[in-house]
Amino acid sequence: MEGHRRERAHRDILLLREHHVAQLVDKDPGLRSAVEALERGFRDYHAGNLGLPERDERVRVVYPPGHKARPYPRDMRILPAMVPAINAAGLRLGCVSEARGGGLSMTLLLDFESLGLLAFIEDHLLHGIRSGGPTGIAVKHLARPDARRVGMIGTGRISGVQLTVTTGARDIRSVKAFSRQPEPRESFAHEYSQRLGVDIQPVASAEEAVRDVDILLVATNSHNAPVLDGDLLAPGALVCSVTPGELDEATCLRGRVVVTSRVRITQDYTLWEPMARIVLRGERDLESDVSDLGEVLTGERPGRTGSDEIMTFLSPGIGFCDIAAARWVYDLAVANGVGEVAWTT
Repeated sequence: MEGHRRERAHRDILLLREHHVAQLVDKDPGLRSAVEALERGFRDYHAGNLGLPERDERVRVVYPPGHKARPYPRDMRILPAMVPAINAAGLRLGCVSEARGGGLSMTLLLDFESLGLLAFIEDHLLHGIRSGGPTGIAVKHLARPDARRVGMIGTGRISGVQLTVTTGARDIRSVKAFSRQPEPRESFAHEYSQRLGVDIQPVASAEEAVRDVDILLVATNSHNAPVLDGDLLAPGALVCSVTPGELDEATCLRGRVVVTSRVRITQDYTLWEPMARIVLRGERDLESDVSDLGEVLTGERPGRTGSDEIMTFLSPGIGFCDIAAARWVYDLAVANGVGEVAWTT
């Protein structure tokens, strides 16, 4: 409680811009503290101990009205949450527009106990940590202990987070990275080889990225166009996916499926394909064949049960993760004297 009293007495409201967040990321090797904050949030989420809207965790408005297919021409999302385990509350405003230079991404962070304002955070980079960070929880609890080889399909912002948290959870020795264009994958390999101290080789096909790896990280903007052949997965592989539609049915059918939130598969704003299709036609039962991440964390359902078991982790976004990530970066900012004072109360 003493730390919380000091926080309430702090009168500086911080503004953390993107360059501040980028500076702070390097203060947390492997993003281990960020993953820990997210994991504590998932435990609270499973226990029903988060403050979330009763019907839907987000308010979402898209334009034109009734537009259902991603990407949306204009998309506004407001996601409020209270995460008591890490003394955090707040809301995220995410806006995307097809107009050149359009869009906004900002999190308003509050102290949970007092609901006092702590910070405004520009969160384009932070949202990548929120989106890719749960992969670190999955690797920690679902990957083989001796996993050393990583394949990647996608080399964007979220992919970088996925790889970073994977190296924080396992002793990774080699990485194969694929994206459709040579320049991004070569640039990614150069940057992250230096940043993480891991051998990363750009490869020319998704098939090459998938073959003979222990962990496959998938983060693309394919939007219901599968980017891999699940029949190529090696025994014991863990597949971590962050976008609906980027996996094929074979990947979801070859092994057990764990998901951040089971209800998201069939009840999200858009169906989480191909798993939703598999469930709706009766080939898998959502309750018995798909595990929530929280059930694995609490031991209610098993994680990996054998070294040759193929596992698939699906990571539909959940709003509380934005608040958990915001609290993580705010604490780093205070500890390291980073950020601007927006005003003093």
